[in-house]
Amino acid sequence: MNQKKRVVLTVCAAAAIVSLVPFRSLPSATMVKGQEMATALPEVTPDAGATSTPVPTEIPATPAVPVKKLPSVKKVKVVRFSTHSVKLTWKKQKKTKYYHVFVSTKKDGKYRKKLSTKNNVCLVKKLKNKKKYYFYITAGEKKQLSETDSNPSKVVSKKMKTYVRTTVFAGDSITEGLTYEGGFAHMPIGGKKRTIAYQGLNTVTFHTKRVFYGRTGLQKLIAAKPYRVYMMLGMNEILVEAWSPLGRGNVLDNPLLKSIAANHGKSVAQVVIRWVM
Repeated sequence: MNQKKRVVLTVCAAAAIVSLVPFRSLPSATMVKGQEMATALPEVTPDAGATSTPVPTEIPATPAVPVKKLPSVKKVKVVRFSTHSVKLTWKKQKKTKYYHVFVSTKKDGKYRKKLSTKNNVCLVKKLKNKKKYYFYITAGEKKQLSETDSNPSKVVSKKMKTYVRTTVFAGDSITEGLTYEGGFAHMPIGGKKRTIAYQGLNTVTFHTKRVFYGRTGLQKLIAAKPYRVYMMLGMNEILVEAWSPLGRGNVLDNPLLKSIAANHGKSVAQVVIRWVM
């Protein structure tokens, strides 16, 4: 046998010997009479010095605090102020700094904020004629809308139409005579003109004497809902009031008034005021 054949036989013999030796494996299970018997695994004792990972605890959610709203606005009223505007009024309440006015063209439609005010009265302008509008008010602590704003007030409505202003001339026989002569009809005042006059009326009997079909002059005047009133009751207990009697100082240099004041030893202002009285 040569050298190469001897090496090959040695390797084959070594491989056969290795295949005859069984490998040791970890005990897993043993069959005893056809039944499987589990082999107990050794218990692992945790190391006392090892640190365990803490389990995070859930923090309960804080319940939401209910928002305290302001009380609702009461006694909301609306009146027509002109052809394109209305006047809203309501009861003023404590702890309310601003009132928000909302408007809509449908009662159950979408309302939009028209304005905010600190007063309990406001004018809503730029409304269309012959169109119906709905309004409600909310109370708030700020000028901007917030969660503390009150619930909407009672809805009020007003249909727009052409508004004609009424001027009333009230008084005694002098007023009555001017009415018959057509004096008021030619006055350059727009709108309607009415007269409430009776002979012998003065500032007392005008609101006590029932000479207008069971009503006093004052009651008839209120029922007319005038925009402007001219009271002419003669000199019966009337307190005279003058608006700019000195003409904002323009009459103080009038030559005629200066001469009159010099003749009487008075100033021009004294002469003018005495003439008014």
